[in-house]
Amino acid sequence: MRIKIVSESKKYLFYAPTRLVDSWLSRLIIRQSKKDFDKEKLIRQLPMIRKELMILKKRVKHFTLVDIKSKEGEIVKIIL
Repeated sequence: MRIKIVSESKKYLFYAPTRLVDSWLSRLIIRQSKKDFDKEKLIRQLPMIRKELMILKKRVKHFTLVDIKSKEGEIVKIIL
């Protein structure tokens, strides 16, 4: 998974493994979230979500999950 941030003056490119979806860090972030939803159910579904993302990554190369462009010209992309 790649996270790309482009502004007028700088460019950032971060590489993150897809398996990070089902890690202790993502579980910690979900548990500490203040949103009102079934957190434990989501945590139990993380392995399935990761598996589906891996299948999608094999089928479709460079699948864009998020593509945001602001008025100021900043671009944020998350590419699988």
